[in-house]
Amino acid sequence: HYNEGWAGGFRHRIRYWEIWNEPDVRPAMWTGTDEDYFRLYRVAARAIKQEFPGVLVGGPAVGASGRRVHDTYQPTEFVAGFLERCRDEGTPLDFFSWHCYTDDPGELVARAVAVRRWLDERGFTRTESHLNEWNFLPGNTWDPIARDSPALLRQRYYADMAGIPGAAFLVAALIRLQDAPLDMANLFHGEIGPFGLFTEHGVPQKNYHALRAFRELLNTPQRVGVEVVGGEPLAVAAGWSPETRRATVLLGHRGDTHTSLRLDLHGLPWAGPTEATLHLVDATHDLDPVQTTRLPPESSVLEIELPSLSVGWLHLRPVAEAVPPRFQVLQPANRLVFQRNLRGTAAIPVVGLGAVPGGAVTARLTSVDAPVPAPPETWTPVATARADGSFDGRLEASSGWYRLEIRSGSNAVTRVARVGVGEVFVVVGHSVAQGGEIHLPGSSDDRVNTVALMPGLQADYERTGDPRWLPEPAGTPFSDDVRPAPFGHGPYFWAQFGERIARREGVPVLIFNAAFGGTSLDHWARSARGESFEHSFVKSGIRMPYINLRNTLQRYLALTGVRAVLADQGQNDAGEADARVVFDRYRAWVDQARRDLGHDALAVVVNRQTPYPGRTAIRQAQERMIREVPHCFPGPDYDGLEPGDRPDRIHLSVTGAAKAAQWWAQALDAGFLERAIPCSPR
Repeated sequence: HYNEGWAGGFRHRIRYWEIWNEPDVRPAMWTGTDEDYFRLYRVAARAIKQEFPGVLVGGPAVGASGRRVHDTYQPTEFVAGFLERCRDEGTPLDFFSWHCYTDDPGELVARAVAVRRWLDERGFTRTESHLNEWNFLPGNTWDPIARDSPALLRQRYYADMAGIPGAAFLVAALIRLQDAPLDMANLFHGEIGPFGLFTEHGVPQKNYHALRAFRELLNTPQRVGVEVVGGEPLAVAAGWSPETRRATVLLGHRGDTHTSLRLDLHGLPWAGPTEATLHLVDATHDLDPVQTTRLPPESSVLEIELPSLSVGWLHLRPVAEAVPPRFQVLQPANRLVFQRNLRGTAAIPVVGLGAVPGGAVTARLTSVDAPVPAPPETWTPVATARADGSFDGRLEASSGWYRLEIRSGSNAVTRVARVGVGEVFVVVGHSVAQGGEIHLPGSSDDRVNTVALMPGLQADYERTGDPRWLPEPAGTPFSDDVRPAPFGHGPYFWAQFGERIARREGVPVLIFNAAFGGTSLDHWARSARGESFEHSFVKSGIRMPYINLRNTLQRYLALTGVRAVLADQGQNDAGEADARVVFDRYRAWVDQARRDLGHDALAVVVNRQTPYPGRTAIRQAQERMIREVPHCFPGPDYDGLEPGDRPDRIHLSVTGAAKAAQWWAQALDAGFLERAIPCSPR
């Protein structure tokens, strides 16, 4: 009803399905026995997974998860029994959910570490950990809100929860949770009344303004290092924006006295003077600016005052930005292609600076093939500029290859030479997917693009796996000498494949290559799970090779969207005779990729091959992926290649590469494009 539209219902694409809530809290939430709940969970979880294998099921949403003694987690009898039943009966448990209310932000993190270790030690390494109820518990006790508690005491308790004590707690907890081994953390709750963010009349409370301050970190998403001298009761996080025009420092102060802070802001991503504005959430301020300081270029030290129990948001920017910047577009970058949906359209993000404050920002697209100058099409409103001239919006467009014009007011116009709505792909696998010394010519079609690696930064990326060393999300023609991000060796046959797709579909194409030569499915599965392994040149400590795919999904494809992962995997697992083992390895990285992108329908196109006579486990696992795993599709069948096309039965010759380009394009036919659900640009 909620995902499949049954009985006039919805298509919300809800991913997580939790079975019951707090069955250990009795009789308020459950009146049966432990066995009653275990039976309910077993029957419901199996039925859901059988009918809808693409969704994730879990529980038990325990209110009392157990005790933490030092770093050891001691579950309640109910929790221990639940996990034991799931293990012994083979009941699916995609996520384990638990609740925690406390007055100590550190308790949330410590408990998350203990729960994760407890799950892993019992073989539930792929089960996600969800802290899906948490909030501030004043005094670490529930007594003041008991039914027989005095009304005035209950009122004061809820006032602290939603007021300054709760606001400071929320920010401190959220900052600390950034490094906790959690897959999900859900504040309870965002509504009106007790535990909520608003009064019964809809008035925002202090905890709401604390979340506003935390939200500002998303405007400066590149996290940077912070060192706090003195530690408690101060929590600090900092970041800067990708265009390096602003930085943010967020402070959660839970001390009961007024404090003076000395901030050393060395390493700011600009030269010249800096303007620092402090906003406060305290007894008298709701994220209001209270202090503006101008730091000269030779100084990086800033002194600020924080009241007891407060939230501080420090906004930093170069002084030159006080003068409206030149009208410019930050996104879309030139030659980016945005994934079209099943209707053939996409919402292109439009982000920029220097527009007329408060004025409309409009845009228009002109086909690259149209004559220049373009006819006077209707300008489409996409955003209203903020007071500082920044703007962001979206422009709906049909499949095509365009010139983009963006206008502020009636005169200021800036342009992006090429932007497209079409098809986006990422390649994974080993050397047969990554490429080596053999390369076909790059594409001669202007619509085939990639993001090109920068040799000067690639060594740092290979050493660390840090996406900051990858190129910015801007496209380039996929020509002869281009190495595609994040790990490609050259055009190989993928540029020719892209050219076939572009010409057949009449749309632009964007291709990434995340493959790593010399790796096996075992390496991909282990690195997807964060497990170590020994290899002469693959660094499992930085999650290679899987980190290549994860970085592509999160740095590039979350922006552009994606149609499918093109997977040439398995040949290096020829030593494994058990097809079930190979299948489990294959599925491990696929499941993790879908989680990392947040798109459980991410299409995976599976290549097939029998690398050596008698080594059938590889092909059996590949066929099983296509047959049993939702949203997996058949790719080329390399067993149809001639001996000269793959002399060692794995790697491709020039003739083999030419056939691979053709066969991959043929596999992505009209039927595939009708059934493969794209992940849209975000």
